[in-house]
Amino acid sequence: MSQSAQSDTRVIEVNALARVEGEGALYLRVHDGAIADLKFRIYEPPRFFEALLEGRDFRDAPDITARICGICPMAYILSACQAMEAAAGVSVTGPLRDLRRLAYCGEWIQSHVLHVFLLHAPDFLGYDDSIQLSRDHPEVVKKALKLKKLGNQVLEVIGGRAVQCTRSTSVSVACTACRAARPSRGSQTTSNGAWRRRSNSPASPPAWPSRVSMMTT
Repeated sequence: MSQSAQSDTRVIEVNALARVEGEGALYLRVHDGAIADLKFRIYEPPRFFEALLEGRDFRDAPDITARICGICPMAYILSACQAMEAAAGVSVTGPLRDLRRLAYCGEWIQSHVLHVFLLHAPDFLGYDDSIQLSRDHPEVVKKALKLKKLGNQVLEVIGGRAVQCTRSTSVSVACTACRAARPSRGSQTTSNGAWRRRSNSPASPPAWPSRVSMMTT
């Protein structure tokens, strides 16, 4: 952190924020006790996941987009599932929807615990990191790890594993219950979300049932 002071102006500039996913920076200028200028920016370059998805089988979307983040992949997994299902006119209800919601809660638990206890708590309590925090407050870190493990276990039960859990039908595009009606692996996605075949002939979205209610096995 760099600071420069004049008679009535103070500037706080942080060029690399360590508590955000990606790369961030903060610029703050205070004049006469009031904020005169404030800039927060994330300068991580784009990774073009949209381009990675173009031309791929639609069922690959959750597995690919999960790699956007290793801490909160469930947000991207389910967003991709819902996008593909919306394109096909599929509405997910019942136990499958409940399982997805539960998996999301598991991710919230492990992600929030990591953020609050292992990233923010050391800052608030004046420690450089959670390792130093654990020397003086081992019970806090042990409790955090126990809570995080609980969230991971929820993900393992529902999604098959704690990280990048795309192995279960509950976190896959909802086509398992309508296997007979789903398209062949030749179906692809385009950048605008439309459906096409490798033959480049026009194709309509797959004729899946309008509502899907299923329980995973």
